[in-house]
Amino acid sequence: MNARRRTIVDNSINPGARQYGNNHGALQQNMGKPQMQESQRNPVLRAARFSMAPQQNNMGGIADPNSNLNSIKGNSILARRYDSNRMTPGKKFDGGAGFGLPDAGNYGPGSQLRKPAPRPYGQTPATKHPKIGSIDTSRRTTFAGGLMSTVSRIGRAGNDPRPLRDPQFQYEAKLKIINYLGANRFPNDISIKSLESPTNKIIEDIFKFIYGRIDPYFVYGRKIEDDIETILRVIEYPYLDGISKSKLRVLSSSNSWNVVLGFLVWMVELNEIADRMESSRAPDNLFSNPGSKFEERVFYQYLVKAYPIWLNGDEEPGYIEDELSNQFLEQTKNAQEQNQLYEAQLKELQDELDKLLTEKPPLSIENEKKALFESDKEKLLAYCNKIERKQPKLRAAIEKLSADVESESKELDSIMNEIGIVTKVVNEQQISVVEVDKMSSERDRLIKVLDEIEQRANQKQEEIWEKESKIQQTVYEIDDLELKYNENVKALNKLPPENAETQKDIFENLTIKINTSASNPGQICEPNIKSEIEPKLYKVRELLIGESHKMQSQIFAIKQESSQLEDLINETSETLAELNKQAKRHQEMCSELRSSILEESLAPSMEIDNLEKEIFLIEKATAKIENQAKHEHTASKTRFGSITRTYNEHSSSLSKELVDSLDNVLKMQAHVKSRFAQSLKLFNQ
Repeated sequence: MNARRRTIVDNSINPGARQYGNNHGALQQNMGKPQMQESQRNPVLRAARFSMAPQQNNMGGIADPNSNLNSIKGNSILARRYDSNRMTPGKKFDGGAGFGLPDAGNYGPGSQLRKPAPRPYGQTPATKHPKIGSIDTSRRTTFAGGLMSTVSRIGRAGNDPRPLRDPQFQYEAKLKIINYLGANRFPNDISIKSLESPTNKIIEDIFKFIYGRIDPYFVYGRKIEDDIETILRVIEYPYLDGISKSKLRVLSSSNSWNVVLGFLVWMVELNEIADRMESSRAPDNLFSNPGSKFEERVFYQYLVKAYPIWLNGDEEPGYIEDELSNQFLEQTKNAQEQNQLYEAQLKELQDELDKLLTEKPPLSIENEKKALFESDKEKLLAYCNKIERKQPKLRAAIEKLSADVESESKELDSIMNEIGIVTKVVNEQQISVVEVDKMSSERDRLIKVLDEIEQRANQKQEEIWEKESKIQQTVYEIDDLELKYNENVKALNKLPPENAETQKDIFENLTIKINTSASNPGQICEPNIKSEIEPKLYKVRELLIGESHKMQSQIFAIKQESSQLEDLINETSETLAELNKQAKRHQEMCSELRSSILEESLAPSMEIDNLEKEIFLIEKATAKIENQAKHEHTASKTRFGSITRTYNEHSSSLSKELVDSLDNVLKMQAHVKSRFAQSLKLFNQ
């Protein structure tokens, strides 16, 4: 579990719990005192061992969840002082020799030996000047383009000096964000492709996840842009002054995405620095200090605690043996975790090696795609030239067929006129046998001529239909070629710009539009292919040839890097062999420790089980008493309500009776006065 997610029980909340802090004074005071009875201990201790709640800081204070956002400012300052490659060195703290030392206090049964709880990132320290014992000042490897080295060294800056619009910078920033999200178990699938044109939802989820590692208790409002601005201001994002509110409203727009990518990668780097600060402050506990053997250190502390008790002649408390057993259990657990870590690293390196050896390199795949694209482009250009060469012949054939159709129709009209004239003449003449024979023979001849003409007309019509179908097919092919050509032009526009102005001049107005119904041959293709499009295509060809030469140079550089990677793989293989040997040694140590610990911890384990049963019974009895108390409290409230109502009724009735009595007394007083006056008057008379 992450150290900053671990909760340490506070003495003010749980006075009966044993001390888990790094309190040497409490150790001296408790030395020789009898152990507290298990029945008097607070049962909350076992349940509160680990928690995702706000943690206690190094000085014993309890963290307030609402103070995370306001205390990030102090952590940002610490982050600047931490990484020499990122921030301006500030006031350096005096390294305390005792900072982060192993806990020398008492440990409860079944509890884990732990270091003093480090201050969670985003939590205000309890003291004004915390001492930092070990700070990693090694220079970090930076991205090309200044991904790590361009963070402000003087606090807040107006303009962001990072090349946010550079494709290489954006690619490396996206890769860094994806690696961080994957390492910290981001719940959604994320890839470089999804970050090419992300949606607002994806960006909001990424931002909330990254900031959730800093302050998991922050509550977002209805407007995400206000929350983002507030958060960036609190964590002192150095380029916030250059971000307008309009860019935060639509995070996925092309105008805003580069700025959003800038502060996302900055927050990722901030989290990584905070994680390294927590992991590099001091040795985690007794088990990470390689200065002496583990058994010697543990038994030395055991003697330090048990010797004064022995000198006083007192009985040795059971918690000392429990603590010793827990330390051995913790050592076993650490060795297992380290072994698992080595195995995971070995597996990752082996998978990476297999991937490098088996999979096809991405560069060769892109080269194949490029070759296919170039061949398709050449075929397209050749087909366009072929169509252009055939267009004049096609127009001439169409004109010739039109002329033939007109001549045939004229000839047919003349024949029909002749037939009408002959029919009229025949009808006007007198019928004779000789003339009938002549007319029959003439009729047969004309029928034969008409059949021949019809056959010729049918042949011509079939030829016209075939040519029309060919023309229509040619029109369809021209439309398809137009569509493919325009798609290829769009693909050319998506190529990475080497020189934006030159590419804009070349690719501008490169698309064509075919009008097959135009009467003028010069208006069939707009713009003209020969005069306007062909020179630009030659320039595109020269540009692509130049890009090909650059790609070849990059291939050569990548081959050199590949040879370096092979050398690195060989070194990694040697390192893996050493790690395997270390893992075997650790496994042997673990097996020995496990056997010794199992023998020594059999009796304490039975005692722990009995104590846990007692605690369970106590918790059950406590819950029963609590339910009875709640029931009695509810009944008391009901009785109190009824008594209050009765009191109010009696009070009102008594008040009314008192008023009536006073009224009667006043009336009686007035009557007595009047009677006394009358008596006095009579007496005077």
